[in-house]
Amino acid sequence: MINGFTVINWKHILFRHPIEDSYKIHQERKIIAVADGVTRDPMLKLPNRNTFFGELKFSLKYPRPSPAKIVADIFTTTFINFLKDYKKITPRLIRKAFEKSNEKIRLWNNKHMPKPDYLINDFASCVAAGAAIENQKVIYGYICDAGVAIFDKQGKLKLKTKEENKGPSSKILEKEFFIKNGDDYIVRKIGRSIFRNNPKRKNSIGVLTGEKKAMRYVRTKTYKLQKGDILILYTDGIAEIIFKNEKIRPFFSELIKNKDWKKLRKIFCKKIRTEGTIVYYVNE
Repeated sequence: MINGFTVINWKHILFRHPIEDSYKIHQERKIIAVADGVTRDPMLKLPNRNTFFGELKFSLKYPRPSPAKIVADIFTTTFINFLKDYKKITPRLIRKAFEKSNEKIRLWNNKHMPKPDYLINDFASCVAAGAAIENQKVIYGYICDAGVAIFDKQGKLKLKTKEENKGPSSKILEKEFFIKNGDDYIVRKIGRSIFRNNPKRKNSIGVLTGEKKAMRYVRTKTYKLQKGDILILYTDGIAEIIFKNEKIRPFFSELIKNKDWKKLRKIFCKKIRTEGTIVYYVNE
């Protein structure tokens, strides 16, 4: 049985910010898809979201329904629907499922964001991971900082996909574009128009926007599962807690070993900064 959940922090509830993660599961074929919609710019000059009134202003201006949520759902639905009827799933088919999803995102953006300015009217986009389990193997793909991890039955990490969300550093922006701190909207525009989905740039970043070059950032692989292995697919909000939080990491393996998903969910709800999704499967 494959299970999963999305958790949010108190700000989502208080300010009614839309949930932009998505996940879908095909239990019979053991196919999983998760996606994280990239947060939009509701205004040119973003408020300080660390303050009550800044977060309130951001939320009131935020588009509803959320374009980021729409394309995240497009990915998870398309990924599952494309793969479910194939008798044997391969890395090539996983990649093809990403291509089909990216194409549908392109069609949506062409209709709703025909002339992007890379700021308020930017492409709707998402990062994502998808996997299929068959014959004691997991065939998976991912882009950017959504990912796949595998733990053994003792809770020890065996595999974690590489987080590929570099983007330009402040030094690069200042040296090449003469951008200094404070020019936040210019930084965002340069990041999206020049460094996003641009393989020619060393510090570029890949996101599913519908642009064909986004596929250059999709990674696929196959991994043989052992009995008791625990497979998880996750979005960035969860990854920050599992792999980066020094207070959580020491006993996370114990919770994984005991399959205490209820306690993990409580921890995620308390520690998460925005939102995050985790889908898990135990190879019995």
